[in-house]
Amino acid sequence: DAMMFCDRCDRGYHTFCVGLSSPPIGNWICSSFCADHSVTTMDSTCSA
Repeated sequence: DAMMFCDRCDRGYHTFCVGLSSPPIGNWICSSFCADHSVTTMDSTCSA
């Protein structure tokens, strides 16, 4: 089980837990948080 990180929020996920057999090539955005939130919402709630 490989660990991968969302390219937007930096949350970590096991590949198995998100239904993948290996980490994707290129950028990956998590669906559990980032796909449900706009960039504007994230910018207002996350400290830089």
